[in-house]
Amino acid sequence: MKKIVNSREFVLFLILVLVSGAISIKNPSFFSIST
Repeated sequence: MKKIVNSREFVLFLILVLVSGAISIKNPSFFSIST
């Protein structure tokens, strides 16, 4: 089992987390609706 599958996938995952975090900060109701 590899630690990191792919550097590109890892970067995309980080960007996805950062974007979702920024959305939750700017629009908290977004996650309350999605969940």
